Amino acid sequence: MIEHLEALADKTDNKQAQYTLGKIYLTEGEFYNLEKGISYLERSASQGNEFAKYRLSKEYLNSDSKAYSPVKGITYLRELAEGGYEWAQFKMGCEYIKGEHVEKDDLQAEEWLRKAVDQGNVPAILLLSNIYYKKGVLEKIPYMIEHLKVLSDKADNMQAQYTLGKIYLKEGSFII
Repeated sequence: MIEHLEALADKTDNKQAQYTLGKIYLTEGEFYNLEKGISYLERSASQGNEFAKYRLSKEYLNSDSKAYSPVKGITYLRELAEGGYEWAQFKMGCEYIKGEHVEKDDLQAEEWLRKAVDQGNVPAILLLSNIYYKKGVLEKIPYMIEHLKVLSDKADNMQAQYTLGKIYLKEGSFII
């Protein structure tokens, strides 16, 4: 199978085959090969494959990786986030919260997380809800309740139900 994918990736410049090979080569195990994995993902990313760009950003931002390159990682991540990729928006928000690869900035974190929330990104909804709740940002609680209720009702998300319960118990006036 690897040989078939490599032929497809190399001879026809197929971005999906390149992406698949990149993931295979970056997964610990029998086929692990960092150099090949990065190379195939870079080729796929250069053809506009968002998944390849996102996987590269995660590899470049992993301080345990030999490919660690925060500038490259943030560059890919920002490009994807600005293009509307919800997982990159969520990750950018987390990067601004941590302040490890970019300067810590709560306003930027909130901006990126809200963009991901508006696209229905579950981890972003839960994270931003908890941030608002813990900081007591009451004017933004109704916005989060709206998203938490969708998760709670349609996806039966227990974390959303728990967070709603905390909000309703503490801030009873928001019960709708």
